[in-house]
Amino acid sequence: MLKHNSHYFAAFCLICIAFVLWFVTLDFSQYQPYKPQFDDPPNTLKNIKIDTTNELISIFNRENYSASQANQDKIPKLFLTSIPPDFKEVKDVKKKKSIFIRLMLPLIIEEQKHLRQQRVIAQLLLHNNQHITQPDVSSWFSRVKEEYRINSKLTFQQQKTELLSRLDDLPLTLILAQAAIESAWGTSRFAIEGNSLFGQWSFSGKNGLTPKNRAKGKSHQVKAFPTLQASIRSYLKNINRNNAYKELRISRAEMRKNKQRLDAFILSKGLHRYSQKGTEYVKIIHKMLRTNDFKNLESLN
Repeated sequence: MLKHNSHYFAAFCLICIAFVLWFVTLDFSQYQPYKPQFDDPPNTLKNIKIDTTNELISIFNRENYSASQANQDKIPKLFLTSIPPDFKEVKDVKKKKSIFIRLMLPLIIEEQKHLRQQRVIAQLLLHNNQHITQPDVSSWFSRVKEEYRINSKLTFQQQKTELLSRLDDLPLTLILAQAAIESAWGTSRFAIEGNSLFGQWSFSGKNGLTPKNRAKGKSHQVKAFPTLQASIRSYLKNINRNNAYKELRISRAEMRKNKQRLDAFILSKGLHRYSQKGTEYVKIIHKMLRTNDFKNLESLN
């Protein structure tokens, strides 16, 4: 009897999860985002391709979309595939920053939503310390553990704790600041030609762009991506599972434990290994976060 009851309870939990996912993803706006699924998270949004910067500005104006928009609900779901090729020709610095912020916000917000939904699933499924036995849940847990590089030799409780420390989002302003720094506000060769917003390196020799000033004897390339969204997702995964950023994840987990709002300034201190500049790189991030461009966006976090 107890065995049957446990099966009914597990089935009830799965139904609740499905309902939560359905409710969270309801969206009746003009630009419909992807619908996350339980077993097969999506890899693409419904992207749009814009050929010129003037065309992009016209769309922003039509949507009455400003760079200082402080309400997520009013940010149009304009998921750009890539940055217009002529964007690097924009000379007005203020105009360039405004355009970059506006094209980035919808993509970052949607990727953050995807991460939060996956975290909700994890929290619902891992709410107790019992080993997972249901086939669907076990399959999901195995896939996510591999995706986020969780050591299978850890106890279930340790695996759960580690997964929840990795399967989490970041302050929007921190993501945007790093994208601005690493891509020169979207005007770098890597951003224009390879949708590479965060300067991630690759040593595979495939799907990358070779730096023109690469030192002799070096073999790295800068990763290229099919879309801007893919670049953002890769960056978040890099921060969430690379050992170099363990300090950031520990700080974030502590903030979650204390029910604190994620602090971009504090978390950025864990990014000193992101660049060869070390702690100077953190200072550059802090300087950018203090500008009006980013202070106006803090409420979006």
